[in-house]
Amino acid sequence: MRVYSTRDLSQKKYRPKRAERSALSDARFKLTILGIIFFIAYFIIALRLTDLSFHSSQEKEVNRFHSLPFYTKRANIIDAHGSIIATNLITSSVFANPKEILDIDETVRKISSTLRINAKKLKEKLTKNKNFVWIARNTTPTQKIKILELGLPGIEFSKEEKRVYPHGKTGAHIIGFTNIDNHGLAGVERFFNNQLLDNENAVQLTIDMPIQAALEDELTKAMNKFSAKSANAIIMEANTGQIIAMASVPGYDPNLPNKIKKENLFSPNTLGVYDLGSIFKIFTAAMALDTGKITLKSGYDATKPIKVGRFTISDYLGGEKRWLSIPEIILHSSNIASAKMAMDVGSEVQKIFLKKLGFFEKAPIELFERGTPIVPTNWGDVTTMTVSYGYGLAVSPLHVVRGFAALVNGGYLVQPTLLKNNILTSVKTQVISKKTSENIRKLLHLVVQKGTAKKADIPGYFVGGKTGTAEKRNIGGKGFLKKSNITSFLGAFPIHKPKYVIFLQLDDPQGTKETYGFRAAGWNAAPTAKSIIQRIIALTNILPENNPTIPKTLHINLPKKYFSQ
Repeated sequence: MRVYSTRDLSQKKYRPKRAERSALSDARFKLTILGIIFFIAYFIIALRLTDLSFHSSQEKEVNRFHSLPFYTKRANIIDAHGSIIATNLITSSVFANPKEILDIDETVRKISSTLRINAKKLKEKLTKNKNFVWIARNTTPTQKIKILELGLPGIEFSKEEKRVYPHGKTGAHIIGFTNIDNHGLAGVERFFNNQLLDNENAVQLTIDMPIQAALEDELTKAMNKFSAKSANAIIMEANTGQIIAMASVPGYDPNLPNKIKKENLFSPNTLGVYDLGSIFKIFTAAMALDTGKITLKSGYDATKPIKVGRFTISDYLGGEKRWLSIPEIILHSSNIASAKMAMDVGSEVQKIFLKKLGFFEKAPIELFERGTPIVPTNWGDVTTMTVSYGYGLAVSPLHVVRGFAALVNGGYLVQPTLLKNNILTSVKTQVISKKTSENIRKLLHLVVQKGTAKKADIPGYFVGGKTGTAEKRNIGGKGFLKKSNITSFLGAFPIHKPKYVIFLQLDDPQGTKETYGFRAAGWNAAPTAKSIIQRIIALTNILPENNPTIPKTLHINLPKKYFSQ
């Protein structure tokens, strides 16, 4: 064998023999083939991973439902006694893998007929190049059995949760409802959405469902009896702020969210703001008494209407046309005297007082549906006078209930709440003196005894309250609608030691034969309040007072003529 030196190789290029060349060529070929094989393998793996990723993203939702255990994920909502208000049921939903369907037309015909759904829209779904499409959510057990009996390829079922409301329409504006994926869209379902999804413990409300049902029943009767457009009310514990019932009719069924009328979703108790008329006179009296400007022995001349520029302030049906004491002003609901009382106190003090009651900002409550008060921008003398008897400042019924509770519970502004065991109920702010609160209770009892709210009187239970009849604000225009009213009643019982406060209003009630054609609150809101209070008394076992005589704490000095009628 010849040995080449480095010098030889540098001078003469080395050429491999034929056998060596053949071996090198064979090695290159094998490496090329191996590379191609690896490339194809990696390409197939990449395609498969892409397909799996795409398929997984499309089936992510259905896989979640397939793995769903039989306990529900959204927590229950219960009332003050532990009764279930909202809960979940396990249901079945139908989905399809269009790529596995053998006969599109047959599948569309059979499923659309069984589920009674639009065949054209179903075919559009099933002809899409997808691995997953929903056909129907939350089917009934009967529907599921019928679909299974069809034996159609590519049609499957998944487990889902359906939110159900055992009480139907009762409490709907409080509870709200969820969408098909169980996310809250209104009411406490929306407000507590995250808590209901993340916590297995039930959310307990202050609502007493038997009282809630009774309230809605009486409101419906009143709405029908007086041909009102709607009716709403709030019942709240005077000392704690716990709302035991809050209703608006007509309502809606949260079990049928697709059939809810848009106008019925509106919650007037918390979202609506109104000029509430004469019930504001009790706030004016409380303000004046608390500042020391007046006492119950004070009075004002209500002989003639007040003319301010182009405005004239007069009393209903002409009024008493004489000097009126403070009790008589509230008893006869004098606009003239209330306006003079407010002017004696002054605009700035009036604004400070109403702001202290929370009338200039949204009322606190565990709902997103809260209205913003309409506060006058220019608060001059005319505004001071009109606000004194309920025009010019628009607030929600919840604002009024909260402020009124402070007037009768000893002077403490409480935090309204729908949440049981809410620690905020212990937070109270003194806004008027106990003496003023005591005097207000006397005035309220007097109005029910001998004034515009006589039809709310219940012997033995010492109801106190004030009625209000107000022209509706012309939304989108100026001024008020002369022929369209809101009537209301604002009260507490038992008034000498208040446990509950109540507010109710009727939207545009009409006169009846029984009311002699009159539409004022004393003829419709007051008797409705009486019916509601009687239902509450029966449900809460409140006993009448053993002594039917008026307690000393409610006694008020008036001319004998008022007590001889």
